[in-house]
Amino acid sequence: MEAKLHIDLEQGTIEVEGGEEFVREIYRDFKDRISKSAPSVAKKTNGGQEAKKEVPPTHKPKAKQPKKEPLTIVKELDLAAKGDKPSLKDFYSGYNVRSNWERNLIFLYYLETIPKIASITTDHIFTCYRHVSAKIPKAFKQSLFDTASEKGWIDTSSLDDIKLTTQGMNYMEHDITKVG
Repeated sequence: MEAKLHIDLEQGTIEVEGGEEFVREIYRDFKDRISKSAPSVAKKTNGGQEAKKEVPPTHKPKAKQPKKEPLTIVKELDLAAKGDKPSLKDFYSGYNVRSNWERNLIFLYYLETIPKIASITTDHIFTCYRHVSAKIPKAFKQSLFDTASEKGWIDTSSLDDIKLTTQGMNYMEHDITKVG
């Protein structure tokens, strides 16, 4: 028995004519290929209306980046030398800094022990980076979190009150590499 198959799929067109088994085989092959490669395939429903069968994409969509909060310079923060207390630039230049973790620690230690800032925020530490002309980490807040989680030198449980830990104080006073 002769069979005929005509598929349009928006004029992608397939027309097959031949034995019934041959046409079924072509149809099965076509159906398998189209379901594996097409992002969406139109098919007829019982009511005769077209519906779209969605095939999930093979790549993951990019996650939305969280909105970045701008960092600002704390203008009233005085980082200059006062009497026998060193400026931030002089203090910072006394260390052989090897990472942003160490930078974060040095700035926090300075702010807590020299000008004795009560509640140190991300903006205070950002101001220190700008003051000494150090390259700002691309993921600034993440670098603070990493300093806390990887080294344990600082406590970032509140970014409005970042604190030096005992471990961080010990590293600053006994282990960090000093210049000269």
